[in-house]
This record gives sequence, C-alpha cells and structure tokens, in this order.
Amino acid sequence: MARREPERQAIPPGRADETQPVRVASSAPPVVDDFDDDSGILPRGARPHVPMARAPHTPPLGVQLDRRTPPLGMGRPTPPVGIDRPAPRSFVPADRDTPPLGLELEPLTPPMGVPVVDTPPLGIPRPRGDRPTPSVGFRPPSSRPPAGRDRRTPPVGDLVREERVRPSEIDALASARPDAAPRVSDADARARAQRIIETLRSCGPDDEGPAVAALKKLGPVALEPMEREFPGLLWFHRRVAHKRLPRGRDVGSLARAIVAFGEDSVPLLRRILENGDIDQRFYAVLVAGDVLPRCRENNRAALLESLGRRLRDVDQSVSDCAVHVLMAYREDDAIRPMVGNFVIQMADLAAPPADRLFAVRVLGVLRSVHALGAFVERLDDPSEHVRDAARKALRLLTAEDLGSSRRKWAAWVRKHGAQRRVRWLIEGLIHRDEELRAMAVRELEKATARDFGFRAGMGRGDRKRCYREAVAWFDREYAS
Repeated sequence: MARREPERQAIPPGRADETQPVRVASSAPPVVDDFDDDSGILPRGARPHVPMARAPHTPPLGVQLDRRTPPLGMGRPTPPVGIDRPAPRSFVPADRDTPPLGLELEPLTPPMGVPVVDTPPLGIPRPRGDRPTPSVGFRPPSSRPPAGRDRRTPPVGDLVREERVRPSEIDALASARPDAAPRVSDADARARAQRIIETLRSCGPDDEGPAVAALKKLGPVALEPMEREFPGLLWFHRRVAHKRLPRGRDVGSLARAIVAFGEDSVPLLRRILENGDIDQRFYAVLVAGDVLPRCRENNRAALLESLGRRLRDVDQSVSDCAVHVLMAYREDDAIRPMVGNFVIQMADLAAPPADRLFAVRVLGVLRSVHALGAFVERLDDPSEHVRDAARKALRLLTAEDLGSSRRKWAAWVRKHGAQRRVRWLIEGLIHRDEELRAMAVRELEKATARDFGFRAGMGRGDRKRCYREAVAWFDREYAS
C-alpha cells in the first residue's frame, strides 16, 4: 500500500520563513550565490515582489549568477534580474559606455593633493539642480604616491614651468667655443706652481703626469719655483751604488717636469750648473743630457758650453757625469771649441802635469779624432802618468797598439790618419790581440750599431769572413 504524504499548507505572501528549507522544482543544479540583498528597499513602480522561500546562499528560482571576478576597482555585482537597486543620484544609465549588467564602476583613487570632483561619465550631462555627491568608494589620499607614476612628473594641478629656446640665439660655432680663461697674474701662477710642486714630492715613476701637465699649462713662469726646489724627490741617488748612470728624466719627478719643458728650461739648467751645489750640479748634468736633443742650435751650443765647464768640476763624480753626457755629442760642431781648448791645455808643458793629464783623459773619453796628433806628442811628455794616459787614449781611439814609441805612432798617423775612425775599428777586428779585437767590436757597435756577427773568440776563418763583410758594408756606406 502506498504511503500517503501529508498535505502541505500554503504560505501566505510576504511571510515566508527563510529558515525553512524549500524544494525548488528545477532541473538546474544548485548554485551558491555570493550576493545577499539585505537592504529591503525597493524603488517606486517596481515590480511586486514574488514571494518565495529561499534557503541561505541559494539563488532565486531559475536564476544563475555570474561568478566571474569583477575587474579591479569595480564594486560588488548588482542583484539578479527582477530585483532592482536604486542607481546613484549623480549617474544616469546610458545606452553605451556603461558597465555590463550586474556591475557597477568604482572610481580610482585620485593622486595625493588633487581635489575629488564627482563628474559624470563622458557624454552624460549632469541633471540640473542636482548637487555632486562623493564618488562611491572614495578613500582619503595616501601619503605614498600611486604606483606606476613617475615621481619626477608633477601631479595634475601643479605649476609646470615651460622653458622656451630661441633658435636665433644658438650658434653652432660660437656656442660651442669655450669662453676665454681669465688671465692669471705671475704671482698667482707662481703660487699655484708651488702647490703643484708640493704634490710632486709624493709621486713615483709614471705618477707625475697630471702634475707635469698642470705645470706646463702655467707656462715658463712655473720654472722659477722649480729652480728653487731642484732636485726635489729623487728616484736615483748618486751616493747609492750603481752600475750605470740613468737618463735625466729618470732622476726624479721634478727632473721629469724640467725635461717636459724642453728648450725653455735651458736658462734654468745653466744657472744650476754654474751656481748650484754639488748634488744640484750632478743631477743637472744628467737632466741636461735629456734636454739637449730638444734644443735648437743656439740653445744647444750654450748648454754644451756649460757642460764643458763641468768637466773641470772640483767634484770628480760631477766631472765624470759631464763626460758621460758629452760622449753622445762628441761629433757635434758645438763642442769643437771646447776640444780645441783641451788640446791647447794638453800641449802646454808650463801647465801642471795634473792639468795635462786631465785634458788627455777627457779627450780620450770623448774619442776626439781631432786630438790624434796631440796624443802622439804626449808620448814624450815628462810626466809618466801623462805618457801612459796618451798611449791608452791612442789604443782606444784607433783599435791599434804600437806601444809607447812616438816614431811608430807618427808613421801610423801619416798612413791612416786621413781615414775615418770606423775604418780603423774594422781593421781592429783582425788584430792578433784578442782583448783588442773585443774592444774594437764594442766601439764599432757604439759607432754604427752593427757588429756583423763578430765575436772576439771565434776562429780565424770566421773572423776573416766577418771582416770582409764589414769592409763591403763600409765601402757601400762611405763610397762618397
């Protein structure tokens, strides 16, 4: 027997109990609704409310809500169709440019400091007599600038200054030309040079470049404080044991600055060579050796004359240093007067033997061909030291050794005196004395920068081959 279900009583309109579960005769699956209309306000003229029982979080009969997440800045979705909500007072529905059904726009937060004005959407006029109301969802301005805005860009409403450029005031040539630097007085230039020189006291090799460039920019007026500070910081000290003398630019930072001035530093060097103390004269001689190649004829002759006086310096190291520098200029016409004075001094028997000895040594170190006859004369000098020095000078100059016989040397001078010294050195390559052959190839390399592969200890056949090669080269080079 079928079971009879109890009859259900109809629920009067408007008194539906929302707490009771109600079965909905629908084939659609149940949908959970996030919207809950609890306002209870219906506008005038709205459709009468259809009484129906509704379970919590259950949509009305036959209505399925759109569960898509609303865009950023949008409000909550509108209630389902059939339940109308009053529109904001300041907005009028439009045919276009309105949000989809069920969505309500919420204005973005304005930038900090900009007043909020409730403006209707584009193309929708504001009703007359309707006062603007605050936008829905308005929040007070934040102290932090909105994300995505360039902080360098002023916000809306700020005063922006516009800069205008007149093309007539621009000149491609004149505007790019720097203004002339104001002229600096000599006193200010010397003071500035003194400050720069103080920085040179702590400069190592190759660190002095900026300071030297600054001194050169001041010009010759900077040479006066440089002369007072000479020699300055030293990278080479003459009292420290050394095998060879350095170049002038390697003496110290201040010496490198003087070399950089070139010919303009010749008066400075001459004053130091004449009036400086022993240390100053020694280092000035080395620096002068690097300045000489930068000088023209007149200044070079004046500086060579000052260096020639240092050959007679009371300090032996200064004298030897001057000889070392003058060796590179022994063929220069500017030192010929100095060589002539030493030849006269060497032949003066009334002069002290020490003076004649000094003259012989200087001329021998300079390899002076013009003193060849004077050397032969000194082989009969009353002083034994002078005779021995004259023989050594002849041996070094000619790469030949004829002893202390004045007659033999005089005959050799008559036969070979008119030849070039390079030809004498080539003949010395086949001398029977090995020590003399070694000296000949060293001097030949200094004079011509060539050694022809010759070695003093090689066999006789190889020495002959190198000798013939050197003679052929000499004939080609000095054919005229």
